[in-house]
Amino acid sequence: MRQKADEAKNAVQQQGWWQRISEAQQKLNQRDQVSWTKVLGWSLFTGVTWGTFVQVSHNNGFLPVYDYFKFTVNTPLGPAVESLLVPLLLAPIWLLYAWAVPLADTIFEDDEATAVAQRKAGSLAYNALNWGVIVAHFLLSSYLYLSDFPHWQIYAILYPLWWAQYKAFDNTKQGLFLGLLLAAGAPVVEMFIANVLGLWHYERPDLNGVCFWASACYAAYGHAVGNAGRYLVQTQKKA
Repeated sequence: MRQKADEAKNAVQQQGWWQRISEAQQKLNQRDQVSWTKVLGWSLFTGVTWGTFVQVSHNNGFLPVYDYFKFTVNTPLGPAVESLLVPLLLAPIWLLYAWAVPLADTIFEDDEATAVAQRKAGSLAYNALNWGVIVAHFLLSSYLYLSDFPHWQIYAILYPLWWAQYKAFDNTKQGLFLGLLLAAGAPVVEMFIANVLGLWHYERPDLNGVCFWASACYAAYGHAVGNAGRYLVQTQKKA
């Protein structure tokens, strides 16, 4: 298995990334008969609905404070404040990661960690557990922030928690890269929203108007969305 993984890595280096991506896409389309209309359609629907509902656990209108397009979501714990911006921003994340994670898995399909991640993600119970941990992660981040914990303590708590989630629910090289990509990119987008557009703000930011420790939450979220994409692809393969 290790030899096959090394061969796949060498093939990437020799053929170039774009060619490998194209070949992986063809495998998913032709060999595995994956319907991307179904995968991306369900991802978009789930991201806008479930994603918006989960987001409430991360802020409830305080992390960040929404200045425009606010509305109320009724939850088991009572009404919660949200913004119409949330589903608009979550939709691209769900579409991208539901496509990119299965695609990256296909490139490294001979890697043992990838095979394990795909097999686990094929279980609905496993995905439910993953999202339960995400909600707990978000609730904890909200509690730490709203309880005025120093930012360095929040980093010290949330980053090890993200790493534990990565090891438990992904543990692949491609998953780590894509998680870190979202961790870096999402706060930059938030900086633009807060500082340039002025659509929301943080009462207690730590970097250029935002709470950059939220990158740990974004990385963990990316793994969960990626596993949702794996699940949608794996169910089609089983069928």
